[in-house]
Amino acid sequence: MKRLYLLRHALTLPTVPGGRDFERVLAPQGESDARALGIAMAEKSYHPQLIYCSPTQRTQRTCALIQTHGVTGNVVTQPIIYEGGRSDIFALIKNTPEHVQALLIVGHNPSMHELAAMLAAHEPETFLNVLAAGYRPGMLCVLDCPRAAWADLQPGENRLIDIITSEND
Repeated sequence: MKRLYLLRHALTLPTVPGGRDFERVLAPQGESDARALGIAMAEKSYHPQLIYCSPTQRTQRTCALIQTHGVTGNVVTQPIIYEGGRSDIFALIKNTPEHVQALLIVGHNPSMHELAAMLAAHEPETFLNVLAAGYRPGMLCVLDCPRAAWADLQPGENRLIDIITSEND
């Protein structure tokens, strides 16, 4: 059994005039939410061994803030998380080394939402209702994947066991 964590970066400030989307930074509320998420993850013993993170400022900062509260794991920057879509990230997951039991992806919408919806089984309904409402900034979905190897991961068969959202939503 594998465990997959899908995290959309925390709340950001708008792009500054003349700035690039890639350089957007977290809003003060996003900083606070990311810290709170790190605490919640540690309290629930959500400990990824490996973290694939988009190279943007907002995802890197989100990742750094959750790690300040005991969420550990080797961080590997993966440009495809920013540049690609759902299928590219799915391929990245499927190519994860077999010895990794728990994987965290820190990325963006719409890819995180599309990936969670694609991978999740159709239960429990309460979590699926939350997922159907959108994938807000700082939202984390936790999936248990009934496979011994990431390469065997299949859509629609993974149990959505938890969703953590900001208390400020």
